[in-house]
Amino acid sequence: MLTGVRILSASYQDLPDVALIHVAAWKQAYVGQVSQAYLDGLNVAQRLERWQEQFADCAVSGLLAANIKKAAGFICFGHARDDDRQDWGEIYAIYVLEAYWGGGLGYQLYKHACAELQQNGYMRAYLWVLATNDRAIAAYERWGGLVEYDRLKDHQIGGKRVKEVSVSFVCG
Repeated sequence: MLTGVRILSASYQDLPDVALIHVAAWKQAYVGQVSQAYLDGLNVAQRLERWQEQFADCAVSGLLAANIKKAAGFICFGHARDDDRQDWGEIYAIYVLEAYWGGGLGYQLYKHACAELQQNGYMRAYLWVLATNDRAIAAYERWGGLVEYDRLKDHQIGGKRVKEVSVSFVCG
């Protein structure tokens, strides 16, 4: 487990770090899972603009950033977006820089988010993950997540068809 980690509620001023982590983590985690051209085209300025829009529109319910000596990861969560899970919380995004993979930072972010979700009345939460993201799925299972292979989404990322699978958690 990492020591010296501070997990704080992120503010508008933290969004440049969030955007940087978001793009870097995609480029690190999704090689071979989505089009390389798509990954190469990811742009921090564009991602920052999207985060700023979401933040301004209050579409970001909870956003926590983890700092060691600098921003190293983030998690975004709130009310479920899926119609069949309206009494659930949802983890919209969780990303950690590759240098911190396997050290417990993602788990610490998850635990903090789960505690906040629980305070807001959500006893259960879920997230969507690329079905090919074995590393993340293994981590979610270690955290107590249940992979729901019967809950799948199909869509395209960068012109490549991908499947996402739902992972559910009990917060508590």
